[in-house]
Order: sequence, then C-alpha cells, then structure tokens
Amino acid sequence: MATITRSTSARKKRVRRLAGNKRLDIQGLRAVAVILVVLDHLFGWPRGGFIGVDAFFVISGFLITGILVREGEKSGSLSISNFYRRRIRRIFPVAFLVLGVVVTTSYLLMLTSRFQSVASDAWWSLVFLVNWHLAAAGTDYFQSALPPSPLQHYWSLAVEEQFYVVWPVLIVSIIWARKRWGLSFSLPMIVLSVAVAVTAGTFAFAMYQSQAAPTIAYFSTLTRAWELGVGAILAALSTRLAHMRLAIRQALGFGGLAGIVISAFAIGPESTFPAPLGALPVIATAMVLASGIGAGDDIVATHALRLKPVVYIGTISFSLYLWHWPIVVLLQTVMDTGIAYYALAVLLTASLSVVSYHLVENPVLKSSWLRSVDRKHGRRRITMVPNAHTMNVALGALTIAAVLLGVIALNPRIPTSAPTPSTAVAKAADQGESDPLELSIKSALSAEEFPSLTPPLDSIKSGMPEEMTTSANCLNPSTITNPSYCAYGPSDATRKAVVVGDSTAVSWLPGIREALEPVGYRIRGIGFGDCPFIDAEIVIEKDPEATRVCNESRSGIIDLINNSRPNLVVLSDFEGGPGRLKEAPNSGEAWANARASIIRKLAPSGARVFVISPNPRGQAATECASRFASPSECASDVSDAWLNKQWADESASQRSGATFVSVEPWFCYSGTCPIFVENIVVRWDSTHVTSQYARFIAPRLREALDGQ
Repeated sequence: MATITRSTSARKKRVRRLAGNKRLDIQGLRAVAVILVVLDHLFGWPRGGFIGVDAFFVISGFLITGILVREGEKSGSLSISNFYRRRIRRIFPVAFLVLGVVVTTSYLLMLTSRFQSVASDAWWSLVFLVNWHLAAAGTDYFQSALPPSPLQHYWSLAVEEQFYVVWPVLIVSIIWARKRWGLSFSLPMIVLSVAVAVTAGTFAFAMYQSQAAPTIAYFSTLTRAWELGVGAILAALSTRLAHMRLAIRQALGFGGLAGIVISAFAIGPESTFPAPLGALPVIATAMVLASGIGAGDDIVATHALRLKPVVYIGTISFSLYLWHWPIVVLLQTVMDTGIAYYALAVLLTASLSVVSYHLVENPVLKSSWLRSVDRKHGRRRITMVPNAHTMNVALGALTIAAVLLGVIALNPRIPTSAPTPSTAVAKAADQGESDPLELSIKSALSAEEFPSLTPPLDSIKSGMPEEMTTSANCLNPSTITNPSYCAYGPSDATRKAVVVGDSTAVSWLPGIREALEPVGYRIRGIGFGDCPFIDAEIVIEKDPEATRVCNESRSGIIDLINNSRPNLVVLSDFEGGPGRLKEAPNSGEAWANARASIIRKLAPSGARVFVISPNPRGQAATECASRFASPSECASDVSDAWLNKQWADESASQRSGATFVSVEPWFCYSGTCPIFVENIVVRWDSTHVTSQYARFIAPRLREALDGQ
C-alpha cells in the first residue's frame, strides 16, 4: 500500500513538473506542421500540406496565452514591454537574417523588375504587414499570374505579430478590470470568455469572407484570428483539462493526429479556406494539445511526437519554415526542377536551418540581449550589449549567406548545346524552308544568350497591352452597353469587328487592331477575366462574384453582337478554359458543344465568326530569365490542356460553321515555344502576349481574318 502511495505521489510531482516545462509533444507537433508545409511547397504533396500553418497558429495561441495568463495569475500584473522584448528576441534575429539573405541573393540573381518586387515584399515583411500586401497583389488579376515571391511565406508571421499587438493588451485590460471592479471571476475564466467571443466572431467573418473574397480571406488577420483564438481557449481551460482521464487523453491524441493527416490529404487549394474547412486541422491540433495538458509520457498516441529526431525538427521548425520557401523559389532561377534540384533544396533547407538555429536563434534566446536583469535597490535594466553568445549572430549570418551564395555561384546556368542562331537559320534555308517566321522561331530556340529585347526583360510589364488597363474598359468593363468602351478605329467605318472572350482575347487587341484598322474596320473588344465565351455555366475558382458576373454577362454580349451586326466576330480564351466548366470540367467534348452552341446563337448577326486558339502558355520571363539563365530555360512545350482546347475549338467550329485559326505556328516549332522571336518578347507574364509581339504577327492575323 505504501508503494502505491509513493508511486502516486511521484507521478503527481512528475505531472506538475512536466506541466511547467516545455512539452516535447508540442515540439513534435511543430515538426509535423513544418514537414507538411515543406513537403507541399517543395513536392506539391500532400496537396493540403499548407494546413501546417494552421497548426502553427493554434500552437502559438495556446503557448502565448498560457504564458500571459500564468504571469497574470502569479504577479497580478502583466508587463507588456517584457512580452514584446521576448517576441523580438524570439522572432527578429532569424526573420531579419533570412530577409537580408533573400534580398541580397535576389539582387545577385534576378533581373531588375523581379528584384524590385522582392525588395517591396521585403519591406512589407520587415514591418509585418506583408499579408495585406499579398492579399492586394492576389486580387490583382495580373499580379496573380506572375511568379511567386521568395518572401510570400512571411504572411503567416505577419498575422501572428498583428494578433499579438492586440491580444496581450486585452489580457492586461482584463487584469486591470478585475482589480478595478473587484471581479470574483478567475483570470482564466475571463480570458476564456473573451477568447470565445473573439474566436466566434472572427470565425463567422472568415465564413463570409472565404466565400466573398477568398484571396483576401486566406491572408487576412481578421479571418485567421480565430485559429489563434482556439489555442487561447485551450490555454484558458488548461487547469481543468489537466485532470482528464487517461482514456480521454488517448482518444484526443489519436483523433487529433488522424485529423491532421486527413486534413493534409482531404483539403486542397480549391477548398473553401480558412473557413469552414480550416476548422478540421485547427480542431485536430487543439485535440493533440489538449491530450498532453498536465500529462506525462504515458500518452501512447503522441509517443512518436516525443522521439528525439522529431523533437529536434520541432525545435528548429521556425528556421526551417523561414528558409525553405526562399530556397524553393531561388533555386529555380539557377536549376531546372529534377532530382538534383530536390536533393539540393532539401540539403540547403536542412543545413541553413540547423546553422541558423545554433548560431543565431538559440544563442540570442540564451543571451542577455533585451532581457531584464536585477540591479541594486530593486531596479531593473535592459541589457543591450551582446555577450559571447550573441557575438555568434554576426558569424552565423555571414556563414549562412556565404553558403547560399556559394552554392549559387558554383551552379551557373549551362547553355544548351544547340546550334548557333545563324547555323540554325542557314540549315533551315538549305532544307528549303521558306517561312521567315518559322525560321525566326527556330533561331530563337537555338539561341545561347539573350539578345537585346523589346520590351526589355528588366521592364517586362511594359509589354502589357494598353487595352488591358482599367482605363481602356476592355477587360471587366462596368457595362457593355457603352459604345465608346474599348472601341477603336473610325466611328464611321463601314466594317465592324467584335473581339470577345477573357483576358487572352483582350491581349490580342493590339495585333487585331494593327491587322484590321488599316483595311477599314472599327473594332470593339469585350472581355471578362477568367471568363470564356461559351454556352455553359462556368466556375471561377475562389471568386464567386467573378463567376456570377461572367455567367450573367453572356446573354448581354450575344444581344449586343446580334443587334450591332458586325462583319467579324473573333472569339479567343485561355487554354485552361475547359477546366472552368461547372459540368464535366476539362471535357473536350463538353467544351466543343458549349462553344458550338454559342456560335449558333450569334447567327442572327450575320457575322463571320472566327475562333482563334490562345497562344500556348509558358513560364513568365520574370520567372525563368535571370543573370544566369540561357534562353532555352525559358522555352516551354505546348501543353496537353492547349491541345485539348484546340481540338475542342476546331471541332466546335466545324459543327457551327465558324472558322478556326490555330496560332501554334506563330509561336512554336515542333511543339516547343521560345520566350522571344526576332528579339521581341512573346509573353509579358505566363499567359498573355505582349503588345509588341501581337503587332509583330498582325500580318498573319490580317491574312487569317480578312484574307489579305
């Protein structure tokens, strides 16, 4: 009996000791979260690996709220300045180190236009507002088509820091109110009430925003606060949850881990997020955290989380998170994706994370920098002078920068062993090939260096057609009934043409204008972003308002064309259009039927209808062109999606009496398409043709549309 008593007493002491110390299972949970994020970003598997960020939010809310509540209960007050000093010591050194290395590396690697974008992202990251910057860029139709920023992942850090500008102040206010009015409720219970209110309110807003403005919802602090709030609720309930039965703990642990795994595979980029589907990984993470509150090592479900290798990954998870994404993005400027790329990305991520943790992150945390220390007479001061530990920070920063830059310097792009441009042209001429455009395309594909280009690669966005700007009222016009919107050519012209489709159709306008205006046409353009002109309901992913506008605009466009009776109607849209079909997405047959149907509905206009295939999609020049790049790295192959749409559009044209125009020979040779032809950049982003190239092929367009 005495043995049982001693055992029980020892276990209670062990539980109390563990409750006050760092929980190894939380470190393991951090490891799971960061591994999911890294796998998703690097390999695209599991498709929902981004839910690791949601797990981080819950863990953060739980730990930070627990610290604040315990301090408030113990001392009856809470030092806001101490809290923020701890945050600075924890976050700033590695976060700012990574920013510095990324900006420096981007400057050395990238062309000016892309570097300027990275520098802007770095500034917003520095002031912890990059989530709002990215939300604004993500809702910009054309910004979303540009390559990703190597600092995009800083958005989650910004969300946390914005939350912690407000949350500690709320808790301080609660502590003050308890003293001021003599409230009998305990601090944890009042914090619980406030946390529930904040969580419920922001979750409800997230439900609305995830439907109304999905891109903003993904990055917004107002739609993510509920995830930190769930962690805060758990922290406020810790005292009560510490007495849970072992069986309940086991169930919570197993259920929570299963929920996290299910979330990673069941949720995807197309999911409505962060609410309501974000609730699955958030609740699952909370279950795992709850299972270990006040517990020892007897929770079987979380045993794997406490293994030393897993705990170590969790310990360096902050560095892993900060380093992995810049490496994923920056390595693509010096390497093609493949086995070597993935191996080097993993090696660099692991190496830099370990080095930065041991030389920067941990030394700063152990140092006296910004730490309050006792002085005589009970006063306190803040230590600003670095000690031996913090002196390692500079060494760590230099070491990390040297490693990353060294890898890049030793891995320059190697030009392909293709014949020189002059050789390619001469050989083609000897073989009797007479099409000068084909010769120019072949010459561009064999080029080993970038020539002087128009528009310059450093200012590639100058190639965006003016017709695509908001002021032109060609793309996403507020009304289609205003005859002056997106109208070009003489108002008294005897011949009329209407160009209809999505942004791809609008990008053709410089070339179509160059082709048809000189032969007496007045041209009207009407385009809606991501909105193909077909007789079927479409869905624009994560944008219900654009979906509604697109589907409702169709009948008005048909009436406008039939009433205005143009000579020509030109239809064109993005190669991924069939993927937006609500019914049978990506079905070539379904697309062909929908296209043929809408062409037939234009019959009352008496117009000749032309369906122009889109220019094949490829890498954006800002993504593939760098100081180390060769032109071959920017070449792209015609995709299966493009071929599927070409077949469907050609089939629809045959069924409905329209004329189909394939533009592949104007952009590609043998299925491969260069980024420039005749020193003219073909695309200004991944999808849209530059105004310069559209005008360059205007003679081809005139021949196809007007027979001249």
